[in-house]
Amino acid sequence: MADNMFSDLSRVIDQVGKDKGIDKKVIVEAITQGMLMAARKKFGTYREIEASYNEATGEVELLEFKEVVEREKFIDEEVEIPLDEALKLDPEAQLEDSIGIRI
Repeated sequence: MADNMFSDLSRVIDQVGKDKGIDKKVIVEAITQGMLMAARKKFGTYREIEASYNEATGEVELLEFKEVVEREKFIDEEVEIPLDEALKLDPEAQLEDSIGIRI
């Protein structure tokens, strides 16, 4: 069912663009900005969140970026991730990197 929803989003974007004469890029930008605003409202504005549209899947992806820190210096789980956990997500993660986590 999720696959249908994502392909439906692509179809809606295409159809609205054709019906209203709006460039597809403008529609995609409006959708991604709307998702980003909703994510910031839900998770807080202090978190570093990015939204992007994946044309291949027809999905809006939300990534939250956290700074990789040593376990001993780990303070805030909302903006930091300990190195050992970051390595599970990205084997090349290093201290002070910013790692994107899909939300």
